[in-house]
Amino acid sequence: METGNKHLRRIAFSRDLSLDASSIKRTHAVINVRYDGLSVLVFSEDKKKIVGSFNTDWAPRKDPEELVTKLELTLNGLALDIKQCKNLHWLLSLEKFALIPSDFYVKGHGRQILENTARLNKGEHIYTDVWAGNEIAHVFAIPNPIIDWITTHFHGSTFSHSATAINRLYKSYPKSETFALLQVEDYSAEFYVADKERLKFYNIFPYEIEEDLLYLILFALEQSGILAPEIELKLAGKAIKGEKLYMLLENYMGSLKPISLPGYFEVSPQIGIQEVRRAFKLLGGA
Repeated sequence: METGNKHLRRIAFSRDLSLDASSIKRTHAVINVRYDGLSVLVFSEDKKKIVGSFNTDWAPRKDPEELVTKLELTLNGLALDIKQCKNLHWLLSLEKFALIPSDFYVKGHGRQILENTARLNKGEHIYTDVWAGNEIAHVFAIPNPIIDWITTHFHGSTFSHSATAINRLYKSYPKSETFALLQVEDYSAEFYVADKERLKFYNIFPYEIEEDLLYLILFALEQSGILAPEIELKLAGKAIKGEKLYMLLENYMGSLKPISLPGYFEVSPQIGIQEVRRAFKLLGGA
């Protein structure tokens, strides 16, 4: 499949003054792939400072080959070549997954587990993230064209599901209260809820209108035995105060608050906290 274009216009992304074609070789990149977009965060050699950021959205591409075409054109167009990073970790926000108690997980049986909840296609690769401390196995599928493209062009890459990154980030926040995070994109949202160090709910919600997403959130909370007016909903991604979704949520949630970043990260002044909050879940992949 021919997807490259050597004449593609270079796409600028926010970066620290120190990040150039030479210093990028000492950095670590986390890349989030979604059906409806792409996000990249670049971290310093010690992974303590965010030195590069890129976010973009597009209409959902559910066909894996079409998605690969869009991903390659976008990454090839970046002003710096992320293939030159010391390490690349990919977070897949894909919708074929299952969360089960780790005691019930048997290595090599991931496909059988997923077939109970999703219609798998031939050649899809099955991966499992085990959430240490939560006794949860997260089994997910990656379509063959995506995994082949990554392993062919980005040697040495590692993978996990974005749910694993969010769960990892949860460990940085107080456990005395319900932790509810909504990461919003243009056409999808990830909703994670934990209480007293136990996962209560996680899912990816495709949506077309804000009212549909509101309903899914409220229904998820009800099914999890959590009263929406009694919790603070932490927001990341494109949930912005003053916009329609924010105003709808205000009518039902106890309070809304932009997610604070874990204190162990430094953000380049050329990037800013708001831009990193846009790609919040990628912090869990560093």
